[in-house]
Amino acid sequence: MTAIAAAGAFASRAAFGGRAIGARLQRMQKSPEWQGSHFENPQPIVNDTWAAIVSLFRPDPNAKPKSRPTTVPVEPARFAAPHPRGCG
Repeated sequence: MTAIAAAGAFASRAAFGGRAIGARLQRMQKSPEWQGSHFENPQPIVNDTWAAIVSLFRPDPNAKPKSRPTTVPVEPARFAAPHPRGCG
């Protein structure tokens, strides 16, 4: 029973989806996306399931490089000892 009460108290915190109060609520209400009691997305979200499925069978031409990446030769002795300042 204590675990359930603790979970409820934890989940009701603002950072975990609880209702906003005070200064946080006032900041939210000043947002242009705030519509009375909730946020409204300015652009509709379009989920095109069929286009997503079709794109699986049409590979992007940019997925495979057209040329090998450029490289710079590095002397192996450069890594023989750690840097004096460490990793940073």
